[in-house]
Amino acid sequence: MVRRLKSDKGYSQERFAEVCRIDRLYMGMIERGEVSVTLVVIAKLAGGLELSLSALVQEMEQDSDNPQGK
Repeated sequence: MVRRLKSDKGYSQERFAEVCRIDRLYMGMIERGEVSVTLVVIAKLAGGLELSLSALVQEMEQDSDNPQGK
């Protein structure tokens, strides 16, 4: 979901990590679903995507309802 949203905004992984102030390697782990993120990190992701925290949570809920993204 993060990968899709950041791509929709035109960010590379490296640039998005910079904007969010998150380590690039950690961002890769987030995108691959290898780590559980804290609320602080979710807030950074929302800020980087120019979304409110609640809007990002709604995206996450929609994504979990439709795991294949279809």
